[in-house]
Amino acid sequence: MDITLYRRKTAMVLHEIESSLGNFILDEDIAIEDFPQDIVKTVVARDSQRKQFSEIIKPKDIIESTYLDELFSIAIEITKNNSLNEYIQYIRDQFIINDIYNIRNVISHPNRQFIISYWYKVAAIASDPIINILKLNKVHSALVSAEENNLSDPPEDWYEKTMWELPNNLPEVFEHGITGLVGRQKEQDLLIECLKNRRVNNIAIVAPGGIGKTALALDLLSRQVKILRQKTILTLVFSQRLKQKNLHQRVL
Repeated sequence: MDITLYRRKTAMVLHEIESSLGNFILDEDIAIEDFPQDIVKTVVARDSQRKQFSEIIKPKDIIESTYLDELFSIAIEITKNNSLNEYIQYIRDQFIINDIYNIRNVISHPNRQFIISYWYKVAAIASDPIINILKLNKVHSALVSAEENNLSDPPEDWYEKTMWELPNNLPEVFEHGITGLVGRQKEQDLLIECLKNRRVNNIAIVAPGGIGKTALALDLLSRQVKILRQKTILTLVFSQRLKQKNLHQRVL
């Protein structure tokens, strides 16, 4: 079984779902004032270092820069007074139930393990009758093409765009960021359990220098900020290095 083939098929259909949802919003002929303003502010702040928005921000600017869960939030807001709202909410629920946000992040990271069931979960959503009710017809066409192995890969910048993540200032590049941390799954599982425990207010990783404490923390957090369900235990992630030499210099 060619896992690479199924990864490409999954990416193709997911990309079309995301594009079609964005077009669905734009087809509603709405103004920027109709968008949830907290999302507008978040998108503008997040992209301020990547590109310069024009003085007058258009709905298309926001749509092109949002994560998928933000697209769902916008679509739910603009359809709150019509019958399509419950269908948008249904599709969003299916994304959460089937862990599609995680699948999207796996696809974007070439060294993360891709499981064949990911394709079937995405295909099940793409073939749901609700997709046709919402008139996301290109999603069905993409699914048929993928099943026939007539593949069209998404643009490179789509792979670099995360579907969703918690607010954070984690470095974009760090040691083990590409390969992933090897042999630390037991420690990561323990740390996640500590994060979930509301009675644990402070977590300290204690070990001799150079053993990989920082790498362990960064690898764990870089994964957790991209998992939607972690919103229940994390609000944001703030990283601050406190090397002894830096503290010493400040004292001097």
